Amino acid sequence: MRDDHAEIMNDGKCVFSLAKDGISCIPVLGRNEFDRVHQAINMHVHRGCIEIILCNRGEIVYESCGKEYAFRPGTVFISRPDEPHRMRTYPKGLSTFYLLFRLPRGNAPLLNLPPREARWLCCALRQAPERLFDATERIRTCFRQLFVLHDKLPRGTPERALRLRQTVTDLLVEVALAARMPPRSETHVRLEQLVAEIRGHPEAAYPVDSLAERTALAPSVFTARFRRLTGLPPHAFVISCRIEQAKRELATETRMVADIATRLGFPSPQHFATLFKKATGLSPLAWRQRTQSP
Repeated sequence: MRDDHAEIMNDGKCVFSLAKDGISCIPVLGRNEFDRVHQAINMHVHRGCIEIILCNRGEIVYESCGKEYAFRPGTVFISRPDEPHRMRTYPKGLSTFYLLFRLPRGNAPLLNLPPREARWLCCALRQAPERLFDATERIRTCFRQLFVLHDKLPRGTPERALRLRQTVTDLLVEVALAARMPPRSETHVRLEQLVAEIRGHPEAAYPVDSLAERTALAPSVFTARFRRLTGLPPHAFVISCRIEQAKRELATETRMVADIATRLGFPSPQHFATLFKKATGLSPLAWRQRTQSP
């Protein structure tokens, strides 16, 4: 991609604005493709903007207004204007699309829409009944299409401006509608409860057969649905949660690394250290030294 429109491209990040394409309501459109672990950023707000994030790959914990949201592949999160929020984790392999949608002031025009339609769209996004919900195929397609159009079409042409504006409009409308989808099925609720239990108590043993029985699914069906929900098969997800818990304990406690490994159910400290470094890029001791440093 070219860099003549204040684009930022480094370290797995690609960020640009659509304002110079006449779409002032999208000051930020970005993509993350991380091949290593990144540090979490501080709590922040986007004044007058709604942030929409699509997770393509990676297990993310999202914090907003004192609450935590389990952000998994194939889901969308809406952050409302002026509320403090952040992603708490930026794991290796993370892939996301995101944008900021600046709400118009007063009677300012929005995407060349008639006033009544513009008001509906802004209200639907600000008052979305679900903050975290499943992405539709249309949402994924629109995000991808925005990057293709931005990269391929010549700047300053009517076709570029029209197609970008059309795709942005389609994306925002689809997000507003997806946030109003009917409640999830009972099986889906059971799966989410299991996921929450594993996150809260990753040290426990979780045989696949037992988990499948609790959701009234055959083990093979359970594994497929669990992976669709979390992006990982059950065993890998348990390991991921244990690593996250180990990171917290290493940062806040003084107990020995071997004790942490044993308490969290790893077969040996060496096995724990290998998996920890693979996930974070650091050994457990190096992680402790960095996070406990003044």
